Amino acid sequence: MLEAQDIRVTRQGRNLLNGVSAVFAPGKVNVIIGPNGAGKSTLLSCLAGLMPTDHGAILLDSDNVAQMEPKLRGRRIGLLPQNGEVNWDVKVRDLVALGRFAHHDIASDADNQAAIISAMTATDCMPFAERTILRLSGGERARVLMARVLAGQPAWLLADEPLANLDPRYQLELLALLRRRAQGGIGVVAVLHDLTLAARNADHVLLMHEGGVFAAGVPDEVMTAANLNAVFGINSEILRDAAGRLVIVSN
Repeated sequence: MLEAQDIRVTRQGRNLLNGVSAVFAPGKVNVIIGPNGAGKSTLLSCLAGLMPTDHGAILLDSDNVAQMEPKLRGRRIGLLPQNGEVNWDVKVRDLVALGRFAHHDIASDADNQAAIISAMTATDCMPFAERTILRLSGGERARVLMARVLAGQPAWLLADEPLANLDPRYQLELLALLRRRAQGGIGVVAVLHDLTLAARNADHVLLMHEGGVFAAGVPDEVMTAANLNAVFGINSEILRDAAGRLVIVSN
C-alpha cells in the first residue's frame, strides 16, 4: 500500500495540501482528479518522496518514503512529472537508459538492456530509438519520457498528466498500458484531466479540492453530478455508453 497520512504542505504562505489522507492499493489504477490548484501535482510529488511535507508521512508498505535511501526509493517508485523537460539533445535510447540508474549496481548489463528495450517497445518508441530527443514531436517526447520511467521497473508508477500532448490513439494506448501494468501487480497513481477517461479507466478515484480530499472511492460513487458541480463549478450529466461505461457531459 502507498499511503498519505494527514499530509500538510505550505509554501510561501500558501497552503498547498491541508491534511490529505489517502490510501492507494497496488494492482489498481488510482486516478486523482480536481481543478487547477487543487493540490494534485503536489500530492504526487509528496508520494514520490520528492517534496518534503510540513506534517504527516508518506508510507509505502509501512516504510516512510522520506527516509528511504534514494536508490531504493528510485527502484520502488517511478514518477513521470508534469511537462517533463529535457534540455540536452540526447539520443532516445540513451535517455530511456537513464531510467535504469537506480539498478546499475544490482542488475546485469543484459537485464538493463532488456528492461530498456521492453519499455521502448511498450511505448512504441523503437522506431525512433536513434533519433535525438529535441528532434521529436511533443507526443513522441511524452512517450519517451514514459519509457524512461517504465525502464526502471518500479513497483509504483506515478504519472502527472501522462496524456498531455498525446493524440487520441496514444492516449488510449497509454491508458491500456497502465491497466496492464496494474493487472500485473504494479500500483498506478495518475493525475488525469479528462473526466470521462478518468471514470472509464480508474478503479479508485481521489477527487481533490482546495488542497484537500473532497471524495474518494470507485468512480460511480465519486464522479457524481453533485460532486463535479461542487468542485469544478460545472453542470454535468452522467451517462453510460452501450458497454455500460460512464460518459460525463458538462455544460
